[in-house]
Amino acid sequence: MILKSLVINKKGKEVSSFRIIPKETDATKEAIKQAKRTDGLWVIVTNNTGKEKEGKKLTEEDLISAYREKNQIEQAFKDVKSFIKIQPFMFGNQNMLEHIIQYVCFHIY
Repeated sequence: MILKSLVINKKGKEVSSFRIIPKETDATKEAIKQAKRTDGLWVIVTNNTGKEKEGKKLTEEDLISAYREKNQIEQAFKDVKSFIKIQPFMFGNQNMLEHIIQYVCFHIY
């Protein structure tokens, strides 16, 4: 691996940086080839294993939609926390904390 010096001009300011240049070996060529195969792909892992007839199974479209909307949910939590000035707190009982989070989520939704 070689580090090449680099100067970036950003908004009229010069920033010193570097570029990593990997050595050309069969292993690095193969690693780059493998990385290109999955470049741009992402995986959603879920515990949504309910039976479809029970009404618990989400479709792939529902999962993707929920993932894409997560930023809105996170922003809503941030807004609520800043509005009511919640400070971090710890509970001895994990179940109690989970119930409080579920309660808050339900009322925000």
